[in-house]
Amino acid sequence: MKKPNLNMIIGASGLVGSAMDWCSKERGHKTMGTRLQERASEIEPLDVTERTRVMKRIRDLEPDNIFFCAGSNDIEWMESHPDESYAVNVLGLKNVIDAAARVNARLVFISSAYIFDGSAGPYAESDTPNPGCVFGWHKLLGEHLIATSDLEHLIIRTSNVFGWDRLNKNPVLEVIQLLKNERTVSLPEDIVETPIYSRALADAVFDLVESGEKGVYNIAGNEAVSLYRFGKNIATVFGLETSHIKPVKARNMKTKARRPRNACLTNKKARKVIATTLSSTQVGLKQMLKDEL
Repeated sequence: MKKPNLNMIIGASGLVGSAMDWCSKERGHKTMGTRLQERASEIEPLDVTERTRVMKRIRDLEPDNIFFCAGSNDIEWMESHPDESYAVNVLGLKNVIDAAARVNARLVFISSAYIFDGSAGPYAESDTPNPGCVFGWHKLLGEHLIATSDLEHLIIRTSNVFGWDRLNKNPVLEVIQLLKNERTVSLPEDIVETPIYSRALADAVFDLVESGEKGVYNIAGNEAVSLYRFGKNIATVFGLETSHIKPVKARNMKTKARRPRNACLTNKKARKVIATTLSSTQVGLKQMLKDEL
């Protein structure tokens, strides 16, 4: 049996970070999570924009692996607040990269399908990025910082992660709450993605980490669905009224950020090396419901 790693999960109170924190512990690794504001037991505060604190904490901890899951997933907010987004997703990441280099830690970075413009999806790891929004540009800049560093690293591109999280801020939970309140939910029928359950994502990432993989990997669901169809699946699995889900065209949505029309990712490369099954949205949603119960 391999010796357990010491894993540092930066952003462990968020959707992806909490799943990574859960998976690390489930697999028997020593785990230390950080958060920015959310008050949670066993998760210590760490602002990645505070360079001195970041350098000291990572130097003191000397983790084997650092998972960078920090930053907001609110694409609309980032479009209106590019400086704040840059401070965390780019400058904050640079602080972590520099600190990781001093302790020879491997860095695992969670990127996004939004580094692509959506005109030619589904996308493989070798396809050329062309972001259309602030979130996508800052993720791409983050990838560049890591790829041009001397760090051993793993860059994970993913698409529409859903699941339970302490902050209740991901779109699936928002849809569930609206439907419980019998509110109409309008979702674009011409935006297609490959959603993945957060714990399935975490398991697949740890498959890669534990097998020593490096470089860029796509980890996404194995089903391409429109956001409208995904909304219908959410309602069906959670026993809510599907008639409240209404289709709209993306051009009629009042949004600041330009979303890729096809943000699907292919999993061919990852499937060759991971043990985790990357499933459909309905399977993922059913597992999410089961995990709550």
